[in-house]
Amino acid sequence: MLKQGKSKKVTRREALKKLGLGGGALLVGAKFAGRVADAAPARSAFDWQRFKGQSIYILFPKHPWCTVVQEAIPEFEKLTGIKVVYEDIPEQQARQKTMVEFASGSTSIDLLATSMHVERRRFAKAGWYFPLDDFLKDPNLTSPDLDWDDFTGVAKKYVTVDGKVIAVPGLTDCFMMAYLKDALASKGIKPPQNLVELEAAAKALHNPPAMMGFLARGLKNANTPGWYSFHMLMGGQRLERDAKVFATDAGVKSMEYYARLVRQYGPPGVVNMNWYEITSLFAQGGGAMVIDGLNFATQYENKEKSKVVGKVGYAPHPVGPAGPFYGVSFIGMSIPPFTKKKEPAWFFAQWAASKEMSVRVRLKAGTNAARKSEWDDPRVKSAQKMPPDWVEAGRISMGDKGELWLPNIIPITEWRDIFGVAIVKVIEGGDAKAAIDAAIKEFQPILDKSEA
Repeated sequence: MLKQGKSKKVTRREALKKLGLGGGALLVGAKFAGRVADAAPARSAFDWQRFKGQSIYILFPKHPWCTVVQEAIPEFEKLTGIKVVYEDIPEQQARQKTMVEFASGSTSIDLLATSMHVERRRFAKAGWYFPLDDFLKDPNLTSPDLDWDDFTGVAKKYVTVDGKVIAVPGLTDCFMMAYLKDALASKGIKPPQNLVELEAAAKALHNPPAMMGFLARGLKNANTPGWYSFHMLMGGQRLERDAKVFATDAGVKSMEYYARLVRQYGPPGVVNMNWYEITSLFAQGGGAMVIDGLNFATQYENKEKSKVVGKVGYAPHPVGPAGPFYGVSFIGMSIPPFTKKKEPAWFFAQWAASKEMSVRVRLKAGTNAARKSEWDDPRVKSAQKMPPDWVEAGRISMGDKGELWLPNIIPITEWRDIFGVAIVKVIEGGDAKAAIDAAIKEFQPILDKSEA
């Protein structure tokens, strides 16, 4: 759905014709609700009005971080005089749209909220990221408020490809565990610290249909980050050039383990459930434990939507025989090389990732930006809605030991699709070794071709 700030007056037909889009409707952007005192990006001596009168089109995936940024767009328009039209659609649809647009060399997208853990290698090799290094060095284009050194080391590492910065870190997330404190206490169970304890707790707590023992994604493609974490926790090697890293003891046992947990202690129809269904079920009290994104956990403390407010405990992902694995994901703001509006798009990117906007996102949505300063900002500390153990889980998981939670390869979508099907087969009772071998046979030629 296409949306725009209130000051942008244009008909739906005019906007669609200008952007070259075949559907959608223009909506007036909502005013920022519940303004946080002193949380708006401050205007400094930097000339934010340099590109006044220009307009940009931004493509967002649906995400709480993106929503808060979108709500503040009228403020950006007032600050800069730049008009913004944007579209926010589900992540996989946004990815497909982006690839179609970029493959054709279309100039319609001026700025993209890109999922670095999925698109980074593919888009970089295709030349679909405009290097930002020169912009970062130009004081006329980059406000001192950006403060590049304030971004975490793992964030800066993964927005850099071949020595070039290809995005501004916006959102960071990690997998973690949430659990119902009363449910565990009633069985005398402590929060699981490792995979052995996790399975034992899931078995003891499973009481269908009222209470599932363990919740995690089962839907193909969406299920791969969860399984990949277990693969690494069990001593597996990272996938880089040879998919046979999964035809190992760690690969087979981790898939058997993951499938067993979601099949035996998860809800019926779990193979059709993505993060949304899983986390929503937990928020309604339907599961004793869940492993998914740290940022998605904010809904558990939402008094309007959750039945488990104040009843949830949070912890880093349980460790495996090989120790901890802190898988981290990112959304970054990147500029495609095709746009003729790189500079005004850059103004939005640095504004959206500013320190002050990071604080606002944290306070409004509970999600984490990729900055060091936000954790200790007094406004965040005084108004933090999430419990201290959620904060600590985030600090640990998204610190310097964080790694990309998916393989750092180009055909990541194909990997997720093919191995996601293998996981579903094992959840449904199939043999893990056979499913993995079949997946390797299908995927390896794709990997070889893309990495050649």
